[in-house]
Amino acid sequence: MTRSSPLAEISQNPFVYGRPLGRWDLFFGRGAEISWINRSVWKKRERQPLTLIGARGSGKTSLINQLIFYPDSRRLITVIINTPQVFDVNLREFLWSFSQSISLTLSSNARTAPPFHKRMLVLNPLHEFMKKFWFPLADSLEDVRLLLAFDNADILYGTANGKNRKDEILDIILELYEEVDNIEYLMVSSDVVSQRASVADQMIAESAVLELSNFDLDDSLDIINLAYPYRIVDSVGTYIHDLTGGHPNDLQRFCHALYERCFNMGITHITFADIAAALTIDLGPGDFHLPVFKRRKIYTYHTPGG
Repeated sequence: MTRSSPLAEISQNPFVYGRPLGRWDLFFGRGAEISWINRSVWKKRERQPLTLIGARGSGKTSLINQLIFYPDSRRLITVIINTPQVFDVNLREFLWSFSQSISLTLSSNARTAPPFHKRMLVLNPLHEFMKKFWFPLADSLEDVRLLLAFDNADILYGTANGKNRKDEILDIILELYEEVDNIEYLMVSSDVVSQRASVADQMIAESAVLELSNFDLDDSLDIINLAYPYRIVDSVGTYIHDLTGGHPNDLQRFCHALYERCFNMGITHITFADIAAALTIDLGPGDFHLPVFKRRKIYTYHTPGG
């Protein structure tokens, strides 16, 4: 018995032979999470931004990149902001980088941001930013909602106890958030629980939180079967899921390696023997399965009946 994936029709096959995995290839199977973000953005605004958390390799950055192209996102424009890069600067440089990130994304969506020049930030930069960019931006969106996704937002959560430049900028973006109701934030963090401080405590306590977990068996089988035309029966797919623990990065890198094996050897059905062969090739620092071994702390594998 094989399973067909509903994602296959809307996604380019990620297991393409002859090239490394790119950022658009990974972490399929997050349709429910993307729908949650879309619904949450259009709900009545809460006091605090939305929050996305997940372990390293769970696909947080890939998920927000998918938001840009997901079919249900036609009226949602997502701006991805590299938080460490824009927060590790003074206020004037932050506001300029902030406005440029938004303007470039709007331009790529055939929309025009309010005209804004760096010289406007020489005197009283926050006041000028709000008056000449932020409020005109919100007014220009009409029936479109803007989502600002602050990737790698962990940098914010360790700084709230002692005031410094990042705290000042964090206070400012929260102030900006409260001034308009059609620009939503998504704070993307690896682990807010262990790193949260006073400001982070308040943000998370009052925020709608989405936590990315490993794929369950059904989701894993959907991912595995994206490797069409190479067929995998459910028992083999289940073994791949158990082997990787459903960890998104490990699972999909493993599928990529199996695809390449099939391509090289003219195989049309992936079996337990193919899995064993893929796991026993010479190990090297860049091999796809080293993360699987290290994360699961298993260095020898026995296929069923082996």
